[in-house]
This record gives sequence, C-alpha cells and structure tokens, in this order.
Amino acid sequence: MNRLRTLARVVAVGAAGTLPAAALPSQAAVTTASTTTVAASSNLHALDASKLRYIRRCWGYVRYPNAGCEVSAAVPKGWKMTRLSTYHARFDDRSRTWMVRINGGLGGKQSSSTAALSKQQSLRGVPGLRIVSRVTSTEVYAPGPNPSTTVKVTTLTYTYRSYRGTRWVATRYVELWGPRAYVEITVAGRQKDQAGLKTVLAKATRTIALAG
Repeated sequence: MNRLRTLARVVAVGAAGTLPAAALPSQAAVTTASTTTVAASSNLHALDASKLRYIRRCWGYVRYPNAGCEVSAAVPKGWKMTRLSTYHARFDDRSRTWMVRINGGLGGKQSSSTAALSKQQSLRGVPGLRIVSRVTSTEVYAPGPNPSTTVKVTTLTYTYRSYRGTRWVATRYVELWGPRAYVEITVAGRQKDQAGLKTVLAKATRTIALAG
C-alpha cells in the first residue's frame, strides 16, 4: 500500500514517467515493471546532448484537417509523444529515462516567478524532495526566421526520490507577452543527466511557439 501511495505521489509530480496507481494491474506487476525499468535506467549512459537531433512537433485543438498546431517546439527526434491534454504533451526516450513535457495552455494568468513559487508549494510531501534553486532569468528566444530576442523565465530545479532512484527535475515558466507565463516546460531524468537535460530545456525554450 505504501508503495502504491508513493507511485501516486510521483504521478502528481509528473516527472518520473510512471502510470497512475489505479491503472496498474497488480502489486506483482508493479514490482516486475519497476525492477525492469530501474535496471535499464541505471545502466544507461548519461544523456549526451551532442548526439541529440531535434524535430519540431506540434499539438493543439484538432477540429478540422491541418489544424491542431496551436503549440509547437523543437524536441529530441525519436522521443515518443504523448498528448496529456489539448495544449499539453510530453516526450520520452525509448527507455523512459529522459523526458520533456510542455504545457502551452497556462493562459498568462500569473507571472513566471509566481507560477514557479506555486509549483514549489505544490510539491510539499513529495518523497525525498530537495529544492535546488528557483531562479528568474532571461533566455534566448528564436522560434522562427526572425532575429532572436529574449524572454523572461523562472526555473524551479529540484530532486526527489522515486522507485527508480533520485530524479532530477527542472520546470520552467516562460513569459512570452509581457509579465505573464504562457508556457510551462519540464525536463526530467537522473542527476547525471542534468547537463544534457538543460540543453533540451534551452532548445524547447528557444523554439516554443503558440498560435492564435
């Protein structure tokens, strides 16, 4: 029971790539799947950003042919896309060790710094949580052929404990138009992957585009 509660908490964090506890068929299945995943993940090399190739993916509200591209960004080629909601998608490598998740449906309701603080507060009670930093900065933004500019972002970095071991996570809130966050971008993996994941995060930040 404690194991299932821990898995449910990990799903709430949204960075470990696990299934909801209710969707798991049995405790035995959990143990088998967990053991296999942990073994594959722990033996995998650190994410090498120099070997990544990127492709622009898009998603959104599909109402008629050629629609459904209200949100787009460059993500690692070959990472599997899973649509979480209309404007929210995640991309996982084949081993489900590394992940980037992008939500373009925030709607500019608050500043990036306020959004990051709210996210940090929502993590209370997560097993092994350690807040590494919460930093507001400017990042390069060049989603199209026009000259690059900069956008204000706030990035929350933290680690937590899952059945796969310690997970490293960075969640970034991007202000595209004025002092309001319209996009949330999260990358996650192991602690030794953070250099590569920071590159994936920077690429997504630089290329994120919202239509409409």
